[in-house]
Amino acid sequence: MSAFIHKNRVEFSDTDMAGIVHFARFFCYAEAAEAALFRSIEEPLIDMDNASGWPRISATFDYNEPLSFDEEFETHLSIERLGTTSIAWLVEVKAGSDVIATGKMTSIYCTASTEGMAKQEIPAALKAKLESFIST
Repeated sequence: MSAFIHKNRVEFSDTDMAGIVHFARFFCYAEAAEAALFRSIEEPLIDMDNASGWPRISATFDYNEPLSFDEEFETHLSIERLGTTSIAWLVEVKAGSDVIATGKMTSIYCTASTEGMAKQEIPAALKAKLESFIST
């Protein structure tokens, strides 16, 4: 397995007054990589027709180095655990060979209705596509 890699560049709006990425933006970088991964396997991250999606139940980041305005970086995304109803993602943000930050993000596959949200089993076809991103 290899991680899914999403390439990006730090935008001015991502930074604080010192030109360093604000800590909260790393969660956005992780979600951007997740959306790109789902596009790459031709699956919807949010399926408006079936009112299904992946709400977060946990998300964390640890920071090692600063990331600055206009710097190129990659978000490496792999699956730590693929359950029947959930995905635990591993996230690594890198600039060159430097590991800038590492994180984890856990999501539950759910559908929504007027009664609220209900977790569902991940469809077998989608699960099969996701298996290639399981970390070994």
